[in-house]
Amino acid sequence: STDLLLGGRWEGEVGDQLARGCVQLAAQSAVDADENFRPGETLGLSAGLSRGLGAGFSLVLQASAIRQFRDRNTMVAVDPTYGEDKESETLSVFVTPGIVWQSRSGTRAYVLLTESVEERNYAEQGGRTVNPIHATRVVTVGLSHAF
Repeated sequence: STDLLLGGRWEGEVGDQLARGCVQLAAQSAVDADENFRPGETLGLSAGLSRGLGAGFSLVLQASAIRQFRDRNTMVAVDPTYGEDKESETLSVFVTPGIVWQSRSGTRAYVLLTESVEERNYAEQGGRTVNPIHATRVVTVGLSHAF
């Protein structure tokens, strides 16, 4: 598919100016897709805080919610072995705390822990909601350098 993405982001000082905050809203929608499959729209909202600890370290915390709306497809008519995607109408809410270290020379290292708070599926099958989503904790470790 060819998608249109539209979003906005705010970043700035929060409270006592030792913390930085951000809020981001983004939407995605297919404007052109295969005749047998059109991905559903997605709407996401994130908010985060970062507080410096000194010596280049910061504590970070982000909360995010992503709402994906139902895919529209006729693939099962084209290929009988194609299974209907039952995870295509969901609400996912998660929090991500972590620690970031940034040097003056442009090196950045971080450890983040993403924890699911809510996983909800709105897809129905046989008159009842199905929920095949099994969210798991994710640990992200990263290292980057800007030249």
